[in-house]
Amino acid sequence: MRDEDKSREQLLEELRGLRKRMASELEDLHRKAQEQAKFLRLIIDTVPAVIVIKDREGRFLLANKYLEQMRGTPEAEILGKDDYAFLPAELADRYRQTDREVLETRQSRFYPEEPSRDHKGNRRYLDITKIPLIDADGQCSSILAVGVDVTERKQAEEKMRQQNEYLTALHETTLALMNHLELDDLLETILARAGALLGTTHGYIHLVEPGETETVMRVGMGAYSNLVGYRHKPGEGLIGKVWQTGQPIAVSDYHAWPGRLLKSPIDAFRAVIGVPLRSGPKVVGVIGLAHIGEGRTFGDEEIALLSRFAELASIALDNARLYTSAQQELAERKRAEEALAAEKERLAVTLSSIGDGVITTDIEGKIVLINNAAEKLTGWTQEEVINKPLHEVFQIVHEGTRQPCENPLEKVLQTGRVANLTGPITLVGRDGTERIITGSGAPIQDKGGHIIGVVLVFRDITEKQKIEEERLKASKLESVGILAGGIAHDFNNILTAILMNLSLAKMYINAEDEAFKRLIEAEKACQRARDLTQQLLTFSKGGAPVKKTASIIELIKDSANFALRGSKARCEFSIPEDLWPVEIDQGQMSQVIHNLIINAQQAMPEGGTIHVQAENQVVEEGGELGLGLRGGGYVKLSIADTGLGIAEEHLPKIFDPYFTTKQRGSGLGLATTYSIIKRHEGYIRVESRLGEGTTFYIYLPASEKQLLIQKGLLGRDLGAGFKVGQRRILIMDDEDSIRDAVSQMLRYIGYEVESARDGAEAIELYKRAQGSERPFDAVILDLTIPGGMGGKEAVQKLREIDSQVKAIVSSGYSHDPVMADFKQYGFCGVVVKPYKIEELREVLYNVVRGVRD
Repeated sequence: MRDEDKSREQLLEELRGLRKRMASELEDLHRKAQEQAKFLRLIIDTVPAVIVIKDREGRFLLANKYLEQMRGTPEAEILGKDDYAFLPAELADRYRQTDREVLETRQSRFYPEEPSRDHKGNRRYLDITKIPLIDADGQCSSILAVGVDVTERKQAEEKMRQQNEYLTALHETTLALMNHLELDDLLETILARAGALLGTTHGYIHLVEPGETETVMRVGMGAYSNLVGYRHKPGEGLIGKVWQTGQPIAVSDYHAWPGRLLKSPIDAFRAVIGVPLRSGPKVVGVIGLAHIGEGRTFGDEEIALLSRFAELASIALDNARLYTSAQQELAERKRAEEALAAEKERLAVTLSSIGDGVITTDIEGKIVLINNAAEKLTGWTQEEVINKPLHEVFQIVHEGTRQPCENPLEKVLQTGRVANLTGPITLVGRDGTERIITGSGAPIQDKGGHIIGVVLVFRDITEKQKIEEERLKASKLESVGILAGGIAHDFNNILTAILMNLSLAKMYINAEDEAFKRLIEAEKACQRARDLTQQLLTFSKGGAPVKKTASIIELIKDSANFALRGSKARCEFSIPEDLWPVEIDQGQMSQVIHNLIINAQQAMPEGGTIHVQAENQVVEEGGELGLGLRGGGYVKLSIADTGLGIAEEHLPKIFDPYFTTKQRGSGLGLATTYSIIKRHEGYIRVESRLGEGTTFYIYLPASEKQLLIQKGLLGRDLGAGFKVGQRRILIMDDEDSIRDAVSQMLRYIGYEVESARDGAEAIELYKRAQGSERPFDAVILDLTIPGGMGGKEAVQKLREIDSQVKAIVSSGYSHDPVMADFKQYGFCGVVVKPYKIEELREVLYNVVRGVRD
């Protein structure tokens, strides 16, 4: 054979050897695995606890010997079955529920003292730990349950509990026995308690007669109740033997007991027990109990329990005579003590219940008593202040000067009369808390009229003081508001005349002239003045909004830029051109933007950028925003600064009236803003972090009405199919300048105009025109006429004359409900003073043509 062939043979031989070694090693591993499995199984079967594995459906995959013994069933018959095969449905349901908890949570759970049953039906208790078994794929396909049998421990606990109950009953019985005065009453109580302790309603008490020749039954219950007076001699029956031997006797079957009386009056007894009652070493009686029927006996524990009880009952019997002799004295003392205790209780309850602080001292000024209210106000407890000098606990200073006040104690002791705390007094509590108080001190006198101490009564009036201050502030603000409303109304009338005359002047000047530009600037100034009067009106009465469908884009930009003139801050706008129109009072909404921009600017004293963003947003009914808004389209506006931020504890209060963190703030800006948004059926909220800035979010309902863009409306030919010269307008206003300016402007446009000073004159003119061939096409009525009939009354009179009258209400009082809801009062349109001719022209066009807003 060639050399290369020999090498191949050698290689094959080596491979065959390697295969044999691998087979041998695999066989060893398999054998060791089997041994380990047997050892593991031995451990599982040896552990004195239930060990099982269940699949997700609750079927047993493994059960150890402990469970086999408990179920009385071999493992082979357990596997593949569930708890319902071995346990009552109620217990099986409970186990299945806990299995699911472990499988669903994939976490181990411990279930202490879980009830179970063995194969004999005996109740067992297990401390069960259930562990999810996670396979290599991360799936929880089965659970391991380990249950430690704690039945004996629980039985021991139950036995101890019963023993404790016995002892408790024994103690309660002892206390009850000591409260009975009459012997017969005491004997009945002893017997009833003894029966309750041992669980029977049949029993008796025999007492040794004075001659000590026999015993007599003094009390009986159950079957013995008719045997009261029955007698026994020493050594006769169970009673005589207990008396004679002085030892307790218990018989499980009285009929088979050799010592029974052959002529017993009762044959129904089975188990009986008797124990002696002693007075010192002498037996003075026997207490006995019985069970009727089979199955009940008296064990050693019950014999011992009744013997201990008899010892206590004997003491009670010994004490009965002593107690009876001292009955009257003790009863009198008891009544006196109860009366004193009741008086003290009433005093304590009274002092603790009243809302005023009460402190009493002795004649040296040391504290004797302090009630609950005083504890809260001073910060000291009753235990801490006893014997402390009053001035250490009751520290008062003048609210204005901050100087210590004279202690009322000294004044009361000097004068012997009541001393009141004068002026606003501040009580400084133990923790530095200050409260404004009022109160007085009065002397405490004994029966001889001598002063033995002082009682100080004081009340916290801090909140009352604040309420009074707020009420005063509100009263002042209301007065200012009324004044502001009046000024705004008059100012609006003046502005109306100015705007009308400016519009007229513009018509006579070429648009390219410098004077025309000056007139436009004057108009803008009047518009800003109108915004100011609108703020005054909103401040004065809340300003019910006079809503119009409008785009808010220009209003946002103009109001923000106007608010920031001359400041270091600037606005950055992000507003889409297709922003939905809204129904708003433009003056009030301008005030909202102005307030929020001013707040943002003040939060950034060194300047910065205020981000103003608007967007269209659809809110679902009860959607994720949780704003309490109705479902529908909204314009969402956000105004964000990067300023100081608002403390978290202040956020819930920022919309409250008069709440402010600014030294010179009125606390009305955000309250007014909130009120305006609510009246627009919108929503406002705030987010803020200290040091990071604040963002206000406003949601305004989008309008479903058609937006009449002002530029487009005024740019179109209003005369197309509409001959202005054929239309007659009646104006009613008490201001000569307004009547004159509006009349001239409308005549310039082409209307025929007549005017009236008040409602009565306007009605007369309307009647006269109604009877002619040229009735009025529209009436413009001023809402408020001092000393005369205003528009609200006049329009009702006009509707009586002509139910189709087309009336427009006008006023500088935009807060009046007629302005906000003009249609409900019979008007077809509204125009708020001051107004420009373009606004009046548009309203007239819509009313006369019957165009709905």
